[in-house]
Amino acid sequence: MRASDHLTILAAIAVAALLVASPRAGLADKKDGKIWKEPAQEGSPLQVAVPSFAPLGQALKPTVVSIWVTQTIDPENLDPMFKFFKEFFGSLPEDFKNKGEGSGVLINSSGYILTNNHVVQDATDIKVTLATGEEYEASIVGLDPATDVALIKIPAKGLAAAPLGDSDSLAVGDWVLAIGNPFGLEATMTAGIVSAMGRSHIGPVKDHKYQDFIQTDAPINPGSSGGPLFDLSGDVVGINTAINAAGQGIGFAIPINMVKALIPQLVEHGSVKRSWLGVSIQTLTAPLAKAFGLSGDGGALVSEVVDGSPADKAGIEIGDVILSFDGKTIDGIEALSWLASTAGEGTKAKIAVWRNKKKKTVQAVLEALPGEAGTVASKKKKKKKSTKAGKPGISVQSMDKDTAAKLSIQPVGSKFPGLIVTAITAGSPLSTAGIQRGDVILRVDGKLVFKASHVLNPVMKAKKGDVVVLYVVGPGQNGFAAYTP
Repeated sequence: MRASDHLTILAAIAVAALLVASPRAGLADKKDGKIWKEPAQEGSPLQVAVPSFAPLGQALKPTVVSIWVTQTIDPENLDPMFKFFKEFFGSLPEDFKNKGEGSGVLINSSGYILTNNHVVQDATDIKVTLATGEEYEASIVGLDPATDVALIKIPAKGLAAAPLGDSDSLAVGDWVLAIGNPFGLEATMTAGIVSAMGRSHIGPVKDHKYQDFIQTDAPINPGSSGGPLFDLSGDVVGINTAINAAGQGIGFAIPINMVKALIPQLVEHGSVKRSWLGVSIQTLTAPLAKAFGLSGDGGALVSEVVDGSPADKAGIEIGDVILSFDGKTIDGIEALSWLASTAGEGTKAKIAVWRNKKKKTVQAVLEALPGEAGTVASKKKKKKKSTKAGKPGISVQSMDKDTAAKLSIQPVGSKFPGLIVTAITAGSPLSTAGIQRGDVILRVDGKLVFKASHVLNPVMKAKKGDVVVLYVVGPGQNGFAAYTP
């Protein structure tokens, strides 16, 4: 047999083998024509059991509403871009309309809805759309810009309502669900976990004075503001209020326990009537805690006491560290601000303070918050005098009568305490403690200062591990600074 005949026979055998192995070759044997594998009826042994949020989402959906608002804006208050159009076209309508959207959650069957203050504030028209598609005109019951909480109402009965849970029971890592109206996409549900607790100094609402946000990675987008944050029991644990545009998937919610403290006043007064202790406070840093003889990092350091305030009458002093308020531990300045503001006028609060390395308890009778002053004393301005030669890195000037009068500094004998910082070199010892030009150093380690050596000697003699505590009246508000070599 020739070699070419051998090759022909081998090729035929190879083609036959391929046809037998090919899926297409077996199509004739498949009555339904399928070429894929169907799952086993008993389920795959590789299956991973992951809980579905679908049943919970379906149950919660009727409690969430979409909010559509119209605001009338004075053309004179428009941003520069709109003012350009006004100048170009000659005029704008007197009733220039701005439309916005948000979310809310029904909290009872009679139509009360929680949302954000910034969603409905200054709105001339508020429309609420239920999950059923029904639409209602809503009215504002109460607003609280300081927490960005609003309560509105629609004329309806027999509505589904979401229970308000306990935000204090949340822990980092817990699953949460957010439902809202992002970008006008009604009834959108997202899931994530609680990624942090107790966040503060979060925008975008500049009027937020009381912040203790729940941070979550459940996506919250524009239009979701005012919507609920649920736990896996279907309870509302927060009201979504802010997003971080720079951080993908980071959102913030007002703890529902804060909101529950406000609802009765929003219903009764339409606003929140806050109480007042009358102190300026600052965070107790680790160096300051060490200097005051405290081992923990909790508490709020009193940097100023307003004359005639409840704190002043109770005997609270500058330099006290407030450890607890009416039996509740103070773990930071936000906690004290919140408790003192919501306790109510006339409340007698027992306050534990740390003074001279000893615990002391005083009682303060809280008063109504005076105007819009808040619990922080007003800022004070100072004159800056000409420079006088001082020690390396810093120039100071003795306190004069006029500046002392402006700062309410009382004389001791014939002299006024305090040194005005007129110049300071970057990187010098006191600059590392945060002292700036224009500050007035009033005390060092609790002692009044009258001359440069009273400040510089303790600083220059400090050894590694020591803490020098300075009490400063700065361009902003009074406070403590700590120098650690």
